[in-house]
Amino acid sequence: MRPGLKVAPRVYYIGLPKTFIGATVYDPSADEVVQGAAVTLQRAGFSVVVTVTDEFGDFLVDDLEQGVYDVTIRKDGYDTIRLAGVTVDKDLNLSDLAMTSGRR
Repeated sequence: MRPGLKVAPRVYYIGLPKTFIGATVYDPSADEVVQGAAVTLQRAGFSVVVTVTDEFGDFLVDDLEQGVYDVTIRKDGYDTIRLAGVTVDKDLNLSDLAMTSGRR
């Protein structure tokens, strides 16, 4: 605003949101989403984050520290989904995850 001072403006962002992981879990044989599946994220040596899929089969875990996570999705009657070594260095949508029925 005062070019004669020859200083550059500085901007500091406080409270920026951290990264997130999200996905939709569905049953391909029933062609339906899986509601109420337990989703666990674990980062080596750190705490565990647990959530459940909503009525649309979606889950979203935000405010994650950057790092490598193991993602596990469980629901009675279905085979467990395990994703090891998921790198979170930016927002990550795992897209659609097929959860097959354990009853064959």
